[in-house]
Amino acid sequence: MSGLISAILKGKLSRRHESMEDILTSCVFDVLQNHPESGLLPFVRHARSLEGKYPLEAIPERSPTICEFWPWINSCEEKGCQPDILLSVAPESEHSKVAWSIMIEAKLGSPPESEQLIREWRNHVHYLVSGERYLILLTADFVMPKKAYMRVKDSLDQHEYEKFISDVLWLSWRHLELILNETLKSNPCKDLELLLKLLVRLHLTGFHGFSTPAFHRILWMWHRSSRKE
Repeated sequence: MSGLISAILKGKLSRRHESMEDILTSCVFDVLQNHPESGLLPFVRHARSLEGKYPLEAIPERSPTICEFWPWINSCEEKGCQPDILLSVAPESEHSKVAWSIMIEAKLGSPPESEQLIREWRNHVHYLVSGERYLILLTADFVMPKKAYMRVKDSLDQHEYEKFISDVLWLSWRHLELILNETLKSNPCKDLELLLKLLVRLHLTGFHGFSTPAFHRILWMWHRSSRKE
């Protein structure tokens, strides 16, 4: 997979290909699954609920993980679904009975349709009868896309909606930059360094403030408009 990342970094793929969600998902999670303690688990722990909670922070650091790419799940009367990632987190030890099942629906552009989110959530509820289960909506947004949750509200009764907003978490691709920078400070890793370069190439990084020329231009525009008033 590093070959595909290198192709993107060298500009060998068209912009149309670079914007494809499946390519990004494959590149990122193929690397992260090989670095669960320093990449994958720290990343998903950043997922939060509409209520501002971070339930995945409870996942132990050394938990065994398995990533499945685009699995087909049909576990209830709803139509089946195919999330981008199904992450299974096993108990940390034989003495712990808590297992985690995490569906990830990855997007680069607009969030998925309400019907898709509801179908994935309901299938997941029936897929894992015990343990902890969550659905992560992974987007490129800087802030939580609350409208995606609001659109679902009209399709569920109050009880279902309350469960939905506690089970469906949001995570941004941009959170990964922070994770990688922190990890690479103390643990240099070529795979993770390459992944960080990919995020920069695709402009999936956090907000780092204005450059000096941009800042002075904003001040000039503000001063000019204030004089007109």
